[in-house]
Amino acid sequence: MPLVRPVAKTSKAYYLLFALLLVAVGVGFKLFSHASGVATAFEAESGARTSPASLISSTTASGQSAVRFTGPCTGATPPAHYKHVIWIWNENKDNGAVDQSANAPFVNQIASQCSKATNVIDNATTVALPSEPQYAVATSGSNCNTGIDTATGSGTGCLRTDGDHAAASLDSESIFQLAKNSSMSWKSYIESMPSNCSLASSGRYAYKHNPAAFYNPIAADCAINDVGIPAITCSTTVGLGCSGTPSNTFTADIASGSLANFTFITPNLDNDMHDGTVAEGDNWLKTYVPLITAGPNYASGDTAIFIMWDEGSANSGTASNIPSVVIAPSIKPGTVVTTATNNIGILRTTEQILGLSPYLGCASGVAPGGATNCSAGSNVSIAAADNLQ
Repeated sequence: MPLVRPVAKTSKAYYLLFALLLVAVGVGFKLFSHASGVATAFEAESGARTSPASLISSTTASGQSAVRFTGPCTGATPPAHYKHVIWIWNENKDNGAVDQSANAPFVNQIASQCSKATNVIDNATTVALPSEPQYAVATSGSNCNTGIDTATGSGTGCLRTDGDHAAASLDSESIFQLAKNSSMSWKSYIESMPSNCSLASSGRYAYKHNPAAFYNPIAADCAINDVGIPAITCSTTVGLGCSGTPSNTFTADIASGSLANFTFITPNLDNDMHDGTVAEGDNWLKTYVPLITAGPNYASGDTAIFIMWDEGSANSGTASNIPSVVIAPSIKPGTVVTTATNNIGILRTTEQILGLSPYLGCASGVAPGGATNCSAGSNVSIAAADNLQ
């Protein structure tokens, strides 16, 4: 009998230890499931796997550990000047077709993590303009003072319609030329363009959506810096992304950290929402934007991305808001900019944060030759509202 009792006590101790082990395993499994749930929720929302660097441990008010996703915008101190600004241009959508739309989950996710501007007016001039003049307006500050009527001696012709000028004939100073004059680099990546700086539309490439090819003063540089990238096929189903991972000059420049100081990107007619759907355009952005924000240039803290649209769907000459999303490390997550501006105001913002001068066309607040006036908001920067400077 004396020998049995110690064995019984020992057995009870083993049972107790085993029970405690089971509890510990259960708690660990629950914690693992919770952490996996955070990652899975993000993957389901964005289609991208959450990296360890994106997950930051914090302590809640109750003292419990929590995990949160920081996103690409953290409200960091902005640099004195940004070294890289990227414009991605889309087509013909009013703000309501994208902002808070179920067809654009990625755009809305990135807008909530970073910034959206809700009062960007589509017509940056006082008359209705289609695509080609809108792209000229955004990159030079005006659709006038182009030099297209040099034969009359005035050189102040105003570009009014698509095809209103011979290819590469505009004499306007553009942001491309301004960057070069300031010893900065520029580059355009144009989806589906068959050859560098192509002056003729072909297939899903539209010349009117390639502003670097408009300007005579940069024609030689355009032949080098305005490059085509192969098309990717994006799903018309919301959130399904595009076929395969793109591999091209653009993705190589992202990976090597060699993006230009000013970069202009145009998806093709299917993926820029011109002929394709909002879902296709959203899937295209979902494919490319995370590549940029995961790249070394963005990680350096001095790269800003502007996702822009050229005009609303009606193009009636009446003011209507178009979507605009800004991504940069210094932006405070969830920023909503209500300041009235337009795409010339975005041009001024870009010049300001890159440190370029002088402000081009109506971005200066003064109408160039041939223009009667500048639309309200043309010289309004959103740099301060977005904590870009």
